[in-house]
Amino acid sequence: MLSVTDTKDEAVYPLTLYDNLSAGVVLTLGWLVEGSVDIAQLEMALDNAITKWTLLNGRIERIDETYQVKVQLHGCPPNYRRFALSSKTSTEPLSNFVTLPLGLQHNSLPSTIFRHAQAPRSIDEWINNSSTPLTHWHVTHFPGDQPYSCIGLTFPHVAFDGLGIAAVIHAVEAELLGQEWRVPTPLHPGNNENLILASIKQASLDHPDVGRQKEYISTGLVGIWWILSFLLWSHWQIFWKNSKCRMLIIPPTALQNLIDDTRQNLVETTNLDSSIHLSKGDIITAFLFKTIFSDENLNPNATLHLGNLASLRRFFNGSLAEYPHNCVMPLPYRPYTAHELRHISISDLAYHFYQARQSFTEEQALQCYNLMLEGAKTRRFTMFFNPSVNESAVMSNMIIANIANVNWTGTGAGRTLCSHKITVLRSPLAKLVNVITILGYLDDGSLVLELNFGQKRFERLAMEVQCLIDRSQE
Repeated sequence: MLSVTDTKDEAVYPLTLYDNLSAGVVLTLGWLVEGSVDIAQLEMALDNAITKWTLLNGRIERIDETYQVKVQLHGCPPNYRRFALSSKTSTEPLSNFVTLPLGLQHNSLPSTIFRHAQAPRSIDEWINNSSTPLTHWHVTHFPGDQPYSCIGLTFPHVAFDGLGIAAVIHAVEAELLGQEWRVPTPLHPGNNENLILASIKQASLDHPDVGRQKEYISTGLVGIWWILSFLLWSHWQIFWKNSKCRMLIIPPTALQNLIDDTRQNLVETTNLDSSIHLSKGDIITAFLFKTIFSDENLNPNATLHLGNLASLRRFFNGSLAEYPHNCVMPLPYRPYTAHELRHISISDLAYHFYQARQSFTEEQALQCYNLMLEGAKTRRFTMFFNPSVNESAVMSNMIIANIANVNWTGTGAGRTLCSHKITVLRSPLAKLVNVITILGYLDDGSLVLELNFGQKRFERLAMEVQCLIDRSQE
């Protein structure tokens, strides 16, 4: 139930079950840039962007089991913080954290470089303190003959998904560069209708045959015992297999050779229609999934699944084009046995993923939402991968968001050298493992990956990438 606001100066926007799934996550996005960031320029750009897009001055509230954003529409009360911005000068050189130029692989930079020590670490800190703004920005300066800066943005995942926060970042980027940007449709005073709920309601009327179907191949509901077992397994991956977050960069020539070779191999080994065009995403996903899980120690009959998250903005007649909140679900990938994955070619696997992407429908989105509703009613957890398999991974492809190579030159900085993503989970017992994030392209076309796997699996992938590099240099 929405809280009611009586003033014409406030708007309330309800969030949904999609947002509830991310309520336990706080994200920090970070960029390593050349040069020194002018804090005053960044502050001015933030001020201008939030003045135009008033949603960004909002406060997160929890009502019963759901969340909402309360927004100031016409100016803010005295001492109302619309955003947080902090900075510091590091007492340690950047070389203590990373070696430049960046090589094929490196560890993620520490979170303290990208986020202030007092930045929120859980959704509770936003909810319990009404003075906490949605976005927290932090800059760490590394002075010297060649200065560097790290820019960080911390926000509650309950409020934005990848494309949503990308819209915020690009709004600030445009203000820094003095460029025009499309401001989303403003909220109206009082209670607003959530766009994705309205879209799902209409789609349910348009597809009555879907009814209350609650089955979808790439999701499932689990209970508390499954969660506890998964937590124990996650800790085992960390302590026994050295699972942690690591960065991997694929140079542009090596990447393009992989793309070209895979497409050519599909043509040469199949009788498929020549109009079929594997996307870069299909091929990269197939390469990563096959390489990481081509583990000779795995039981050949072990079942494996990849939950590859996709935006629902493609559906509902474009009504969600400006929607900044969470609206993702996994593509309909089927599970594979370890034996299948070892012996299938990258081109065939990429074609399977192409077929799944092409068959992704609005009806499936409704089925997944019905499953989420069932989970909420029965107090079970919705997993965005198939929980019935022996092992799974989750992938987020952020290439379309185009946030790896944000142009921060409007702050006085130079090139963006790399981007990072730091995830803080609400429960200290919860750990992230088997997660792939494709952060996007740098200005030279290199692809930046963030991977959270055991050391042997990461090393296998890094070795295959090195082979791609070696072949591209022959």
